[in-house]
Amino acid sequence: MTQSRKRLGLSVPENLYKNILEKAEYQGKTINSTCIDIFWEYFEKQDKKEQGNVTKVVRR
Repeated sequence: MTQSRKRLGLSVPENLYKNILEKAEYQGKTINSTCIDIFWEYFEKQDKKEQGNVTKVVRR
């Protein structure tokens, strides 16, 4: 079974793009994959801050 996904187009400042590109190349990943990892890291950190919250972020 495949996971349903939604397209997300981002316009970012050039210096931010270069930073993400450098991180992606260092890790041997695509820019898209690196952005997804960054988003997950952010939400996982937010979830830890809100441990009393009923909603939990599930990484898939």
